Amino acid sequence: ARRIDLDELDGETGYVGSRFVIPGDPEWSAALDELVGHELHGTRGVPFGLWVLGLGLDPQRPVALTGARAATTYGVTVAEQMAGDLAVLGHAVVTSLAYGVDVAAIQGSITTEGMAPVVLLASGLMHMRLSSHEHLVAELPERATVITEHAPSVVPSRASFLARCRLMAALSEGTVVVEAAMRSGSRTTATWSEMLGKPVMAVPGPITSSQSRMPHRLIQQGAHLVECAEDIAAVLDRASSTTNLAPAEGNPS
Repeated sequence: ARRIDLDELDGETGYVGSRFVIPGDPEWSAALDELVGHELHGTRGVPFGLWVLGLGLDPQRPVALTGARAATTYGVTVAEQMAGDLAVLGHAVVTSLAYGVDVAAIQGSITTEGMAPVVLLASGLMHMRLSSHEHLVAELPERATVITEHAPSVVPSRASFLARCRLMAALSEGTVVVEAAMRSGSRTTATWSEMLGKPVMAVPGPITSSQSRMPHRLIQQGAHLVECAEDIAAVLDRASSTTNLAPAEGNPS
């Protein structure tokens, strides 16, 4: 903290057109407070604050949609269709600015008249870029909410990619893995969802594809098999009903 130049940091925040939101602010999402007491791969805790760009940090009925960077045509098509349909159904899609499934989810969301997506970065806002998707990135401040826990000039790192997964899971009511190989980082987001008591969903794919491995493994381990946005909405509705019907602590069921 002693090494931080507050004037410089404030200048960077204004330069990128963002705002800094901390716990207790009206815009802060209470869902992030669920991270207290949880740890995975050395990552833990509620962020000290978030840099927010674009629309408000108040996603409605949010659902995380994530998957492989090296997605197949099948995975990209499914992700884009699901994201668009979820947006129309009133669900804000929470994803990252990554190639493959995640960027397809962004594209599917912003091309509808439904809920705007929430896009999480593993870097500061000065590094918000994705080669060959410049037009999409330029649209995000007007069509989405972009969030990062890193100061504007911070470059991405392996640790920040893993840390981003906890925010994706915390901000969502559940996580959907569309397509992913066994070593995909999507598994980390799914694990965070499980730790936070939220449903994990997965889309089945061709058994001949290595990118079907993770969704199929998750389904074998108890994840909900989903084929469309309506399936996802139904899983989230059941989970919400179960939570609302749960007895108060200390009371018999």
